[in-house]
Amino acid sequence: MFDEKKWSIACIKFKAYYGNVPPWIKTAEVAYYHELVSALEEASGEDLSHFKIPAERVRRRDWMASIPLHGMKVQSDSQRKLSQIA
Repeated sequence: MFDEKKWSIACIKFKAYYGNVPPWIKTAEVAYYHELVSALEEASGEDLSHFKIPAERVRRRDWMASIPLHGMKVQSDSQRKLSQIA
């Protein structure tokens, strides 16, 4: 069942988050994004799980998950080493 008040609050939070996403996302950011999607799901009564980031797309590191955003070109370690040699 659609809950307009919950939907409005979830949309405001999502829009604020989307407008301030850093170029590299930490795992905590992914978790917060999933919370926002879940809030939209709850408010709409729809399954929005296809908007969540699959676990296999998140590479865990000690300090961040590597998910490039905004069409950024990601340079691999080997590309970086080659550019340092040249």
